[in-house]
Amino acid sequence: MLNTALHAVGLVPQDGVPWLSSPGVALLSAILVNIWIGIPFNMVILYGGLQEIPRELYEAASLDGSGPWRTFRSITLPMLRPVITVVLVLGFMSTVKILDLILALTSGGPADSTQTLGTVTYQLSFLQLDFGQGAVVGNVLILISAVFAVLYLRANRADFGKGK
Repeated sequence: MLNTALHAVGLVPQDGVPWLSSPGVALLSAILVNIWIGIPFNMVILYGGLQEIPRELYEAASLDGSGPWRTFRSITLPMLRPVITVVLVLGFMSTVKILDLILALTSGGPADSTQTLGTVTYQLSFLQLDFGQGAVVGNVLILISAVFAVLYLRANRADFGKGK
């Protein structure tokens, strides 16, 4: 359907783009699908964070003559910082351990261009029945997630101490 629409406006040739069968395009396609799937979740979290910013701050900024860009930089962005970091950490962690999307789209192919640690763990453990190597790769996945969780906690340690 996408190829038909792109061909109709003259952006691609008649045969279209090999979205999932070309090693060069398959990874980009998987990344775009992952972003597309993550947008609603991230927007709900960010919208909740926006709802928690007191309206009085915006009123005070308006009375002080602050423009839209200054208001965004001085009020919205600093107040959303903890929410943005949560969104980034959760997004990174879900991307690192991604399995279902890759299996549904490409099964790690073509030519292993969309292999991730999650798909390698799955293939080793459940297709090749090499549970030892699968467990090793799974533990590497856990360590990567733990490292980023620790980095997140250290980056926000000051915020936790202030009672935010």
